[in-house]
Amino acid sequence: MEKFSQGLGNFNIGTKEIERLFLEGKIVVDKNPIIRWMFNNCEIKQDYMGNSKPIKYNDDDNNKIDGVIAMIEALGTWLKDNEWYFGEEQTD
Repeated sequence: MEKFSQGLGNFNIGTKEIERLFLEGKIVVDKNPIIRWMFNNCEIKQDYMGNSKPIKYNDDDNNKIDGVIAMIEALGTWLKDNEWYFGEEQTD
């Protein structure tokens, strides 16, 4: 287990990478109605520096996004631990 801050900047790498993987067709959630429902409950919040994080598109407590958050946290942690970002090895 690793600590994962819920701050906007911390979600940036995982959020952008998961978006890239979806656009390339490498992640498909069509056969999982629960995760598809959670993705439909999301919108992307972006700060002035371009950092992105999924948030609920409204404050309805019935609209859950926990599965999406967990996927992005897991992917972001893996990318950070393995020094990968957007499919390329980091150089810094």
